[in-house]
Amino acid sequence: MDTEITTSTSEAGIEMTHIRKGAMTIGLPSAGVTTYDEFLATAHARFGEDPVAWAFLCPNCGDIATGADFGAAEGRGRLGQECIGNTVEERGCDWAAYGLFAGPCAVVMPDGEVIFTFRLAPRGAVSTPMLRAAKAGAR
Repeated sequence: MDTEITTSTSEAGIEMTHIRKGAMTIGLPSAGVTTYDEFLATAHARFGEDPVAWAFLCPNCGDIATGADFGAAEGRGRLGQECIGNTVEERGCDWAAYGLFAGPCAVVMPDGEVIFTFRLAPRGAVSTPMLRAAKAGAR
């Protein structure tokens, strides 16, 4: 499917990127749109080169999930594209970056295809179960 990418500035002065795939057009703040190479550079700088250590933040429930979390769930799910709650019932929610409300980020692949993703978690972020366990141990 051909993808068309254009930009504009909103009335509020926010630069927007519009991604058209077929009959669907999605607008995201341009700050959330990156190239594949920029995405990899950011992920490597924050978490290292092993995707198992990469952490993503669900925009709906705030759960932070890593590649290790998805690996522990027998590799089901899509790291950075689905909340871990889609895979592990006790965690998170059922949000997906490619769902009805795409994003909040997009990665433009070398071939021009666009992949919608969650935001990378901040440097040093730990997965939500590890954070819960640490808080419980501190009590």
